Amino acid sequence: MRKQSSLLFAQMLAKNLFIIVIASLGVFVFIGYLSTTVAHNSEKIRAHIKEDIINVVAARSSGDIHTECLTISGAIAPNNESRTYILDPKMLVSSDPCVGLQDTLRDQPNVAWVSYSRYWMGSTFLCLLLLNSFNLSSIHILYMSLITISLALLGVSGFVGLRKDLRIPLLVASVGIYAGIGVRLFGGHIGHSPVYFLSFFALAALIMVRFKTIGQREASIIGCVLGSVSGFYDILSGAIPFFAALSLFVYYLLWKSHASKESTFKDLFFCVAVLMASYLGAISVILGIKLIGFLTILHRPDALTDFVTELALRMSSDGVPGNEASNIFYVFRRLWWNNGNVYIGGQMSSNVAFLTGALSWALAAILSLIIFIRTRRFDRIMDFVVMLMSSFLIIIWFLVFRNHGYGHAWFMTRIICIIPTFGIVAALMSGREVFVPRQHY
Repeated sequence: MRKQSSLLFAQMLAKNLFIIVIASLGVFVFIGYLSTTVAHNSEKIRAHIKEDIINVVAARSSGDIHTECLTISGAIAPNNESRTYILDPKMLVSSDPCVGLQDTLRDQPNVAWVSYSRYWMGSTFLCLLLLNSFNLSSIHILYMSLITISLALLGVSGFVGLRKDLRIPLLVASVGIYAGIGVRLFGGHIGHSPVYFLSFFALAALIMVRFKTIGQREASIIGCVLGSVSGFYDILSGAIPFFAALSLFVYYLLWKSHASKESTFKDLFFCVAVLMASYLGAISVILGIKLIGFLTILHRPDALTDFVTELALRMSSDGVPGNEASNIFYVFRRLWWNNGNVYIGGQMSSNVAFLTGALSWALAAILSLIIFIRTRRFDRIMDFVVMLMSSFLIIIWFLVFRNHGYGHAWFMTRIICIIPTFGIVAALMSGREVFVPRQHY
C-alpha cells in the first residue's frame, strides 16, 4: 500500500511538473519576444529613465539602489549582444551601481558579476516592458499600489473561500506582512517587488476558488503555481522561503475549511509533503530553464563553473565570523542589528513588533500546552504546530544561505516579518481553541 501511494505521488508530481515546464517555456518565449520588440524603442526608454534617475537614487539606500540599477541596466541594454557585457565580470567598469547605470545610458559596458545573471530574467523583463510607457517614479508607485492591492485582496479573500473562524487569522497575517514587506522598500522596489505582488495575487485567487475538497491534488497545484512565480521572479530576495512558509499557512487554512470528515492529520502531513515537493520541484524546473538561458546568452566556456562557484559561495560560511558551529549566531545577530529595516518607523517600531511576536509565540505555546493537557489529542494543537513549521522554513533558509544572509542582512531581514506575524496568528487560533467551544464554529 505504501509503495502504491509513493508511485501515485511520483506520477502526480511528474505530471504537474511537465505541465509547468511547458507553460514556463511558453512564458519565456512570449516575454522574450515582447522584450526584444520593446527594446527597439530604447531611446524612449532611456528618456524615461533620465527624467528622474537622480530622484530615484536619492530616495533609495545604497544597498537597494544597487539592485535597482542592476535590474534597470539589464533591462535597457540596447540589444542582445550588449546584454553579454552586463553579465561578464571581465567587463566590470565601476563598482558604483549609479555610475554603472549612467554608463549603460551612454551605451558603455556596464556592471556586473556573473552571479547577477538572475537579473536577466523575471523582474528585468517586466521592467523593460513598463519602461516603454512609464518613468521610474511611476513604476515605483505602480508596484507599491500593486503590493497594497494584492495584500488587501489576500486579506479579504478568506471571506470568500474560508470558514468563518479562519478569516481573521488570514486578515491578520496579511496586515502583518504589509507592515513589513509591503510598506518598506520591497513594496516599490523594481527588482524585488514583482515576485511578491504576483504571488499574493496568485494566493488570493487560489483561496477564492472555493475548493469542494482539499487534498494532494490541490496541494500540488498550489505548490506548482507559487514555485513557478518564485522561481521565475526571485533574485535571492528571500521570496522562495517566504512563500514556502506562506503557502503552507494558506494550505492549512484551506484544509481546515474544506477537508472531508474522513481526513486525518496524517493525511494533512502527506499533503504538506506534496505541497513542499511540488513547490521545490517547480522552482528547480524554472531555475533549470533560467540557467540554460543564461549559459546560452553568455558565450563563455567557464560560465557554468562561475555560476556554480557563486552559488556555492552564498551557501558557505565565508565572510561570516566564527566556526561552522557558531557562525549561525553571527548571521542572526546581524539580521537583528538590521531589524530597523523591517517595519515602517524604523528601529523602535520593529522592536515593538518583534516583542509582540515573541510574547504571542509564548502565549500560543502555553495555550497549546493547556489544550494538549486537557484533551491528550495532538490534532487539537495543530494550529500551533503548523505555524511553527511555517516559521522554521525562514530559519532553515538562513541556515543554508549563511553567507548571503550575513552579507545582505539589510534587506534579507525583511522576510523575518512573517515570524512575529505568525506568532500573533498562532496565539489567536490557539486562544480560540481554548476559549470557544468547537460546536460554535
